[in-house]
Amino acid sequence: MTAPYRKRTPARGAASTLALAIALAGGTALAQGEGAGATTVKIAAQPLDQALTELGAQAGVQIVVVSEDAAGLRARPIEGRFTGEEAVDLLLKDSGLIQRRINDRTIVIGSPERLAADAQASWLRFAQVDTSARGAAEPGTVGDDVDDDDETAYETIETIVVTGTNIRGVGTSASPVLRFDREVIEQSGAATVADFIQRTLTQNFAAGASEQTLGTGRAGAELNQGSGVGVNIRGLGTDSTLVLINGKRIASSGVGSFVDVSMLPVSAIERVEILTDGASAIYGSDAVGGVVNFILRDDYEGAETRLRYGTVTEGDLSEYQVGQSLGGNWGSGRALLSYEFYNRGALDSEDRELTQVAFDPIDVLPEQTRNSVFFSGAQELGTKVEAYGAALYSNRKVERNASLPFPGGEEFRDEDVEQVNVTIGSRINIGNAWQADLSGTYSHADTVADTISLNDVAAGPFITNANRLESWVADAKTDGPFASLPGGEARLAFGVQYRTEDRNLALLAPSFGVEITTTSDRNAYALFGEAFLPLVGSSNARAGIERLELTVASRFEDYSDFGNSTDPKVGLLYSPVEGLNLRGTWGTSFRAPLLNELDPFNVDILVSDVTDPTEPSGSSVAAIVSGNNPNLTPEDAETWTAGFDFTPPDVPGLELGMTYFNIEFNDRILAPTFAQQVGALTDPSLSSLVNRNFSQAFLDEQIALAMAGGGVFDASAGQMGASSADVIINARLQNLASTNVSGFDFNVSYNLISDIGELGFVFNGTYLLEFDEQFVEAAPVADALAQVYQPPELRFRTGITWLYGGVGANAFVNHVGSLTEPRITPAAKVDSFTTVDFQFNAQLGEITSAKFFESTSAYVSIVNAFDEQPPFVQGGFFNLNFDGENHDILGRFIAFGLTHKW
Repeated sequence: MTAPYRKRTPARGAASTLALAIALAGGTALAQGEGAGATTVKIAAQPLDQALTELGAQAGVQIVVVSEDAAGLRARPIEGRFTGEEAVDLLLKDSGLIQRRINDRTIVIGSPERLAADAQASWLRFAQVDTSARGAAEPGTVGDDVDDDDETAYETIETIVVTGTNIRGVGTSASPVLRFDREVIEQSGAATVADFIQRTLTQNFAAGASEQTLGTGRAGAELNQGSGVGVNIRGLGTDSTLVLINGKRIASSGVGSFVDVSMLPVSAIERVEILTDGASAIYGSDAVGGVVNFILRDDYEGAETRLRYGTVTEGDLSEYQVGQSLGGNWGSGRALLSYEFYNRGALDSEDRELTQVAFDPIDVLPEQTRNSVFFSGAQELGTKVEAYGAALYSNRKVERNASLPFPGGEEFRDEDVEQVNVTIGSRINIGNAWQADLSGTYSHADTVADTISLNDVAAGPFITNANRLESWVADAKTDGPFASLPGGEARLAFGVQYRTEDRNLALLAPSFGVEITTTSDRNAYALFGEAFLPLVGSSNARAGIERLELTVASRFEDYSDFGNSTDPKVGLLYSPVEGLNLRGTWGTSFRAPLLNELDPFNVDILVSDVTDPTEPSGSSVAAIVSGNNPNLTPEDAETWTAGFDFTPPDVPGLELGMTYFNIEFNDRILAPTFAQQVGALTDPSLSSLVNRNFSQAFLDEQIALAMAGGGVFDASAGQMGASSADVIINARLQNLASTNVSGFDFNVSYNLISDIGELGFVFNGTYLLEFDEQFVEAAPVADALAQVYQPPELRFRTGITWLYGGVGANAFVNHVGSLTEPRITPAAKVDSFTTVDFQFNAQLGEITSAKFFESTSAYVSIVNAFDEQPPFVQGGFFNLNFDGENHDILGRFIAFGLTHKW
């Protein structure tokens, strides 16, 4: 017997609650007519409305779903070759819903009563309009415009765009794209978006911006004044992973180096799409390691209340989470309002054996309280235009003990972070299946961090850092079919973007008489284009070539402060036999210098005696100039991937995939370490930093810059002064370094329905072959792979899921491979770190007859169930003896959650 599915919530309204689940593919569409041929379909177990949407995206068919009738229903997984009616029938099995054919490309889904009663309803008549006018033309044709004189004509506003492309309706991509829906996020046991990314995404590396990297790892964490969390795909830096919300850029946090994903309320997330490939040809700057796109909810009918409580089993840390969502759908429009409150206590260093030696008081994880409000909505304006908008406000307050390791250094940090994002836009059907999308986005990220002495709290903050990053983005793009190819309909997208960025930074230290404020801004415009070319499809397939698709894209981006960059990308998808896709991509990407890095006034000079073998005295007086650099140019990368996806037709539910990736990241912006600065005259590989032939006027110019910024500090033996320097060592930020990283991503998943319920198995991981760093071109290449505070060689997450009769359970194993500690001789091995997570969940309406629980679900999750502690790694400045960039110090954490739909 098969597992029963969720009970259907009784319909409460008329067809005004209709939700359109539409995906109109540009190539070969799923045959729907009598006796039509089958096509390959793969749909995972998920909410029914999402499954039908995905079917439409894969098949190029319009599916109209009555949202009230589908509410609370769940689709079983299906995979194989089916006609359209067969695929829909399988998804609807045991749901009580039926399908009605409107024409050869449109299907309406609803209850028998609904479809009978609403046979003459206007929304149903709209669906009967020939969909060839909406971009679902037969292969090899381009649809005609809808007759403007036909008052019943209805133009579907198609919105499905996969991350990594600007073209609607392109389902499978040559680029590797990961997708996690709400169900997967909930199965992970994560309370926040940041927890989910750091716990489950094996391609992510926590370095640079994370709550638990304070003083434990490499440089960069000190710029994280608001205790935020960034995404760092491939370990190339949080500033080299582009984070989007609904496909739109938002303002960064810190000094502009990362988007703080901990500000996003998990209750507002519909799904997360992650492109693990370079994508500057599509999105511009920062898309080097990859792109993370958070798709927010925009279509929900009714109310949803979420409650959660969690606590560690050792220590005082606990968390509370409350969320409330209200949604409405009135046929021609929809709106959703969501609020989330989140509070988590601190994890004291005394609560963990590895951190008890730290100077007390210090918090390994800070206390934080977040309030978030999210709104989204859309409204059709006639038959050809849809206006849409989304707004997110989030405020997080952080309190953290962060005492310095010496008497009198007891400090307390009070941090206040605010994030605002607002997008408004419109989608316009402009005829011949072309659609334009015009939008504007405003966002800002404010961070105020006060440092207060615990020995004199009444005196107030003795250091205040205040950062504000603000951006405006205007986008205009259009896409649609432009030619008929043997394999289907060729599609094109092109557009323009204009963006402004403003930065305001302030450092106030009243007790030291310091008050520094800096402001800077810039603007950028971009021109971009992309083409999708189906060379071989179902209409011209032959033995050995089932499918062949080529995508090409390019983007030109010009900045007002440093110049421009042109980045192309090419992708090829080839299917030799049914179920097997071979894919590959090549492209270039770049990262623009941060406004903070271009600031010309943040410069200082250290005057010091340094060893100099060219001088008889054995030393010279050096003016070591450090700080920012207005002459920086973009970091640039060349990326390519090759991989396969295999879904054996004879084994429904099985999916295998692997991707090889290779990134050469050059001209990286870096400053030499202090050891490199004072050793520059003795190391020939650092000769590019040394300037012996300079004019006095040039030296005076450097001194003037330093006096206006950071200052001049004389540490020379005779207090010689900067003007008497024999040599200048350039220690400012420069385009110096390079990083090469390559490896494999792999995934295995298997889902089946058995006599004991729905079973699922997943195994995802990343194996790095190299992670090489080179400071300057003349320096030797350093192998940084699997060293402490660097990406591990192997990381994977594997687990099983089970669902039967409204009751489910999940178990996942998380593994981080062993590391090497090179700071001691001989180098020591740091053990691997493996944890196990469990979750138990229930749809209470299916296990009890109580009316109130009909739409209620509950769960218990246990993270790190066996309370594994990280391996010992000698700590940094704060003496926290673990690698916070690779290992989680939280320990066993148990949470209880309840969700009720009203």
